[in-house]
Order: sequence, then C-alpha cells, then structure tokens
Amino acid sequence: MVRMLAICFVAAFSRVVFGQFEGWTENQVNASMCLWAQPRGAVIRDTVYLDGGFLYWSQGLSNGQYGPPEQQGQWQCIFTIPACIDGLSENPLGLMYTLNFSQPFQSSDNFTALFGTISKARGGVGNTNNDAPNYYDGAMLVNSAQLSLYGGLVKKTDAYQPPRADDALTYQAYQYGPKAESDEFMSTVDIYDIANNTWYRQATSDGPTARARACAVVAPAQDQSSFNIYLYGGYPGVDPKVEMNDEVWVLSLPSFTWTRLSEGRPGRGRNGHKCFMPYPDQMMVIGGMTSEAGDHLTCLPDLIQVYNLTSGHWMESYDPERHADYGVPAAVREVIGGGTQEEPS
Repeated sequence: MVRMLAICFVAAFSRVVFGQFEGWTENQVNASMCLWAQPRGAVIRDTVYLDGGFLYWSQGLSNGQYGPPEQQGQWQCIFTIPACIDGLSENPLGLMYTLNFSQPFQSSDNFTALFGTISKARGGVGNTNNDAPNYYDGAMLVNSAQLSLYGGLVKKTDAYQPPRADDALTYQAYQYGPKAESDEFMSTVDIYDIANNTWYRQATSDGPTARARACAVVAPAQDQSSFNIYLYGGYPGVDPKVEMNDEVWVLSLPSFTWTRLSEGRPGRGRNGHKCFMPYPDQMMVIGGMTSEAGDHLTCLPDLIQVYNLTSGHWMESYDPERHADYGVPAAVREVIGGGTQEEPS
C-alpha cells in the first residue's frame, strides 16, 4: 500500500508517464523512454530480455517542448496499453522488451527505437493480468534457450481477501539501525562456497561508501589470475532525494581489494538499473532512476550507456563489430600487482 502511494505521489509532480503506446495527448508527436526503475533482465545468446519494473515515458510535443501528462485524479495515465490503474502499470498484454546486441547505436540516438516487444500471454497475444502481471524487481533466470521469472512485487488484486476493519498494515521501508552501519555492507562481503555448501564473510579494504540498487558484472583475467567485479551506480539506500552515484568500482578476487576506476560524471548517476556484458570487454547499462529531489523527476540523459571494461572509459557509440578480449585495467593492476596477489591483504 505504501509503495502504491509513493508512486502516485511521484507521478503527480512528474513530467514523465508510464508506458505509452496509444491514447496520446493533443499536439503530442512522439514518446521516448525516460526512466526504468528495477526491471528484471537477463541475456539469452545475443539478446537482452527485460521485464517489469516501472517504465516512465517522456511526451514530445509539436512545439518542441516536453509537456506534463494529463491528470486524472491523484494519478496520471493517458494510455491504454499498458493500462495504468491507481498509478501503476498493469501491463495487460504482458509485454517484455528485447534488445539485440547486433544493433549499433550512438550515445545521441533515440534508444526507444532499439527495443522490441514480445508478449508473455499464452500463444503470444491477449490479456495476461492473471498469468503474468507486471512485477517490480524480482529475478529472471535463464539458460541458453529459455527464461523463468521469479519473485518481485506485484499490485494486489481482488484475488486477495480484504483486511478486517481493525487490521493495521505495517511497512518496513528500511532495516533498523543507524546510517553508520550501511558502509559495512561494502567493506565486508558475503561469499557462498559452492563446493563446501558454506557461507562466510570476507573483509575488503578501501572500497566505496554504501551502495544500494547498483549493478555489477564480472570479468576474468585472460590467465584466470584475477576475477574483477565491476560495480556501477547506486545510492546510499536511505534518501532517494540525494544525488545518484555514477562511479565505477572494481572488486578484484582473490585479493579482495577495491579500485575506483571511474569518477562520477555530473547528472549521469542512477539507481535501479541493470548491467550486461555484450562482449568480454564491454558493460552495457540499461535503465535506472534519477534523484527524486525537486518537484518533478528528471529523465536520464542516456537510457543506455556502454563502458569499456579494459580502458575504464565510457564509450560514445556501440558497434557489435568492434570489441576485443578483456584486459585488466592498468589502475587495477597497480593495486593487485598484476594478478600476483592471491589472497586478501
């Protein structure tokens, strides 16, 4: 319930709207993906599959400006596909989005045109509210041929019994404890030993401050001497109105040492995004949410961005014919000694 109210409040003051396919406003000439918070996604062969989350669209008007969506009560919803009920996208067609790695693009392109759609409905068409409702967060599990959707939050429907008149609903938004505890989640990592079926904790050093809703990919050195986990974006997890993070950090194993590979760029930070590796030396970032400070949301300057894992630089364009084997960045080699450090310091 609290989640629903929070989304309605954001929508009431924003210049962006949930998924748009028809029912456009007067003088509207286009619609572009603006923000995409907490989708679930995975790669099957050469295609990214994305499902759920909260997808916001920006309305382009004929006068060259971007206007606010029409208001309907406490929430805005000017389209019918996906339908918006109580401010949340019910996604009755059960649409999933796809992005094929074979498509080149520039950082200045309209990324909306790159996405395809498929329906989760039985047979590929029809209404899927009961079979496959729209989920926020959750996981997508894949093999080389199929995907499975697991977990996530969904809007309650009439399938649930209404609460008694004297019931009270409690929503715990954050764990109990002071903010000072948050940074410990980055300085001490939890590890699962598959061979021995055991969890244990490992201390790290010189890492980032607290990060929530960041994304990560892992790139192994050619000689397997190190495995480098790239962590991008996120925010402290306490106040969604703070500036979102745009840094790239690398946690190298087995030394368990951190290296800040890229400093943040103004206005590019985000949280709730997803990261994928189209090639061994590249990280593709899709979606995310900007700061909720102010009286309206701000669209991301680039819904999709690509990072070169070897050079440690953001790329201005993506070309599927231009890629290489992964190489450990010089800044990381300086910290881990070229992969010779085989245990935590």
